[in-house]
Formats: sequence, C-alpha cells, structure tokens
Amino acid sequence: LSDYHQVPGFFIRRQALDGFKLVIIDPQDNPLDDKASHVLKCEQGCDTEMLHGLAAAVRSAGGLRKAADIVSLQQHPEDLRQALEAAGHDLAGCRKVVIVYGKGITTQDDPSIIPAMLELAQALSQHNPQPAALISVKGKANSLVADQLELLAPFKPAASQAAYLALGDDKLSKRQLRAIQGLPFL
Repeated sequence: LSDYHQVPGFFIRRQALDGFKLVIIDPQDNPLDDKASHVLKCEQGCDTEMLHGLAAAVRSAGGLRKAADIVSLQQHPEDLRQALEAAGHDLAGCRKVVIVYGKGITTQDDPSIIPAMLELAQALSQHNPQPAALISVKGKANSLVADQLELLAPFKPAASQAAYLALGDDKLSKRQLRAIQGLPFL
C-alpha cells in the first residue's frame, strides 16, 4: 500500500494514527508495521492458516467459539496463538472492519485463500454493527479494468512456442517473468 497504492495507504496510515486498529498479516516487512496495533508474521504462503486462526480468534473473543476454532488456534505456536487471540479480541470490538488485500494474496496459487478471507469477514460481521468489507487493491489501471471485464486468466504459456505481451501501464511481474523463461520466441 505504501509503494503501489499510495492513496489507500495514506488513508489507512492516517486512520491508524487516529487510533483505529490496524492488523497486518504479512510474511515480509511492511511499511505500515510501525503503525499497526497487531503485526502477524508467518512463513511465506501461510496466509490461509493465519486467516483461519484470526477468524477463530474473533469468534472466540465474542463467545461464538466452535470446536474447530480450538483446533485451528492450537495448530499455531504459543506466541503466534497469543498474537492471534489479541488481534481477534480487538477486531471483535470494532464497529466497522475493512479487510484490504493486494497482489500478495491474489497472485498465490492457493484457491482456499479467498474463502478464508470471507470466513474472517463473516466472523467479524457477527460482532460488528456493519458487515466487514473486503477491498482488493489491484495493479494499475489496465489490470483493474481487465479484472472488472473478467479478462484476467492464469498466464501459463509453458506449452507455447511464442508469447506476445502487451502490458500497457503495468510492469512484467515476477510470476510472468518466470512463466516466459525458456520460451523460444518472445
């Protein structure tokens, strides 16, 4: 948000400075870490488990714990479990929650990550007067419009002999670069 989506990043930073709760789930250092109420770190690719754990913590904080929530929380190390429970407690007490996610989530090959975010939003909506909102910050204008027009498809040219890329205002991503390596004609 600080580098590629500066406007929403600015608003989030300002809200955090005004005392709003900010929870960051990011395996890497995040420029907003120092503004966050809770920073949840885990290994690369464990976002789904973190989201399930946070949803379980939110339900537990509101007295709506399911048997599966105990298992979900127990699978995390003690220090991370305590961090999830503290973040879940704070989020369960919020009046309005917005979940913002970007290409760190959307570029993963994990089809269960979006349902995990929806599970978290649903758990949050059980405790808050307003339903939790999900906001996806996509790439630049061309990527956003391509997504809205349902033109985005997985880029898998492995069986191709050639690739033609028209990127407009976007840049070649690391994933796209890996996909075209070894093609005879570009």
